[in-house]
Amino acid sequence: MTVAILRERIKQNLPASVTSALKGARSSLRAIRWRTRSHLQHTLGSGLRINIASPSDWFVYNEVFVDGEYDPVIDELLRRAPAAPMVLDLGANVGLFTLRLMDRWLRSERSAERLRIVGVEGAPSTFSVLSRNLDQPQLHGICTLHHGLAGQRSGSAGISTSANTGLNSIIDRSPSLSRVRVPFLDLTQLVPPGERIALLKCDIEGAEELFLGNYPDLLARVDLAVIEWHHLYVDVERCRDLLKQAGLTRRTLLKIYGDDCSLESFSRE
Repeated sequence: MTVAILRERIKQNLPASVTSALKGARSSLRAIRWRTRSHLQHTLGSGLRINIASPSDWFVYNEVFVDGEYDPVIDELLRRAPAAPMVLDLGANVGLFTLRLMDRWLRSERSAERLRIVGVEGAPSTFSVLSRNLDQPQLHGICTLHHGLAGQRSGSAGISTSANTGLNSIIDRSPSLSRVRVPFLDLTQLVPPGERIALLKCDIEGAEELFLGNYPDLLARVDLAVIEWHHLYVDVERCRDLLKQAGLTRRTLLKIYGDDCSLESFSRE
């Protein structure tokens, strides 16, 4: 029996909680090795700086910058957004979506106009990295960041603390050795009353149905939305219906990630 086969048989007989813990430990070790051996930096054409400090950052960088997954939505924002538009970024992670959006905005014909971004991130360590990554002169006065959870209007929940920052979740119990309790933010307090939200980006790892169900009033102010669905944890059809009730009826499929995740955009006709 080879070592690989023996390892696989042992893994198959382990409780799910132990398997999850081992996965989390391996992720943390990979992140430590990356930080000690590699640190990638790149300056974009707009002058904004990108830092890639972990395997998770590298994975998300390729999705956002190389594959341009959000570019169709950013293109639509550039075409149709009103003057001084506001963007609400739920699940801001380490800021790569914001950097892509701002790089495109600053290099467009609308660069002289003021764009405002409100970012929300729940995992404490990820929020610290987000704050550092967006502490750049071109973003001062543009980005307002908030540490907290999106979903309920009050209360708190435990969020995972995996080194895979893009997978940290209050719903999925698998990706982390540990969890930390974080309060929910009342999102209506972060956006001035009555102000339109030109673009809502929602990537909150399985909590999207919780958010949509609790914020019909906020959705009524959204003109364009891009949402990553986590099919194991949400009723996607119910979510689409909630968006439809808010007037977001035009749907575009942007990407399918395997069998359990997809990215869609929604806008008003």
